[in-house]
Amino acid sequence: MSVLHRIVVLLLSSAICMSCGGGNSAPISPVTDPPVKVNLSNASFSGGYALVFIASGFYLAGSFQADGQGNITNGVEDLNDFTGLFNTNRGFAGTYTVEPDGAGTAKVASPLGTSTFDFVLDGSGGGSIIAVNGDHGTGFVAQQDPSAFSLSSLSGDWAFSFAGMGSTGGTATAAGRFSMDGQGNITAGTEDHNEAGTINANAGFTGTFASPSTTDGNGAATFSCAALGTSHFAYYVVSRNKMLFLSLDPSEPLVGSADKQQATTFSGSSLNGDYTFFLTGSSTSGFIVEAGRLTGDGNGSITSAAFGENDPQNAGFAGSYTISANGRGTATVTSPGGTSAFAFYMVSPSEAVFVEADAGGNVASGSLALLQGAPFLTSSAAGSYVFLLAGAHLCSPLQPQEATTANWHWRGRCCAASGRTLRPGFSMRPVRQQLEVIETGHRPEVTLRPATLRDFLPIFANRDIPKNRAR
Repeated sequence: MSVLHRIVVLLLSSAICMSCGGGNSAPISPVTDPPVKVNLSNASFSGGYALVFIASGFYLAGSFQADGQGNITNGVEDLNDFTGLFNTNRGFAGTYTVEPDGAGTAKVASPLGTSTFDFVLDGSGGGSIIAVNGDHGTGFVAQQDPSAFSLSSLSGDWAFSFAGMGSTGGTATAAGRFSMDGQGNITAGTEDHNEAGTINANAGFTGTFASPSTTDGNGAATFSCAALGTSHFAYYVVSRNKMLFLSLDPSEPLVGSADKQQATTFSGSSLNGDYTFFLTGSSTSGFIVEAGRLTGDGNGSITSAAFGENDPQNAGFAGSYTISANGRGTATVTSPGGTSAFAFYMVSPSEAVFVEADAGGNVASGSLALLQGAPFLTSSAAGSYVFLLAGAHLCSPLQPQEATTANWHWRGRCCAASGRTLRPGFSMRPVRQQLEVIETGHRPEVTLRPATLRDFLPIFANRDIPKNRAR
């Protein structure tokens, strides 16, 4: 389920800046191998689901039932429109169609009107969505476990990551942890909060959780922090190990997720091995998108580290870290661009979430995942995958229906094996340990060169984009 957090982080980046040029390799030609048949159907979309959707004008979280026959019922959603709470507990219903490769379309009707969405299922209980009319946006769905719809099921220690807008209108991010006693009480809460470069580090908080609905897993939560005030959230239970959150405060709209910590005590040895990371946010000079890898030695040092930003580079860095028993850590890293500080929270020795903790304007959040299955070769990418990309394109938009906006949202399914066909007219091949993608047919031909797509390589090559499986 950790894939869900990284999708949320991607959505919260506000934009992914891409240049018109990028790279020095020649455009590739589409290949003609037949697409892989995954054999999904309407029956593959059945049960209760929680969702998060982020558009240019609002954040939304909710849940619904899919009946496996093309009908969406019992939908409920909460929405925050940045200028004030727009609506809570709003009902919706609709219909959907799933194609054999997992791609689908849904029409959803609420008191505000009817919206159409494109989506793609990953075949393992989740999927990615984009809007194709109205507000352009991106999101995901996650299948719920109804047996977790109780406070007792949620007892334990949790790490979380939220991002959105702050009270002053700038970007805001937060990461932290808390303990739940199974009766709705939050204890031992601490968070690191960054709003437009103003840092509140290791701020303690308490709070309460109202019991989730036994029908849809929706509940209300309150975090009370002496340094930051009281925050109100709607939450949706995904499982005993995952919750989704939406802020209900007009002063600071935030969205994010929480994962149950998989260890009772952490230490410096908890960060031990090779990891990939993904980071998004904003700075005084524009948007930030970074992806890379690092090695934690289990003894406080970060080595063998490299990253690529949304401008063409692949810089090395090194640093040091400490980890407390509750899983909160701090890290300082130095690269050719300078020295940066981070606060992070361990979910397990295989996973962590973090926020940048530098005063002065940089506001970023991200996640860390342990590499599995190394060494990686071109053949390591073989298989069928789903993906979700979102951001800003500084040249012409990728999708015609978004020609009046600077944002683009792109979803689909693909297979990768040294130039295999993805969907018809959509091809991908590795280039210098990176990827080139070309799309032809009903949309303008677009080549994403290595300098543009390099940020997503760890996601393609690792576990953050799950293989699309039939079931």
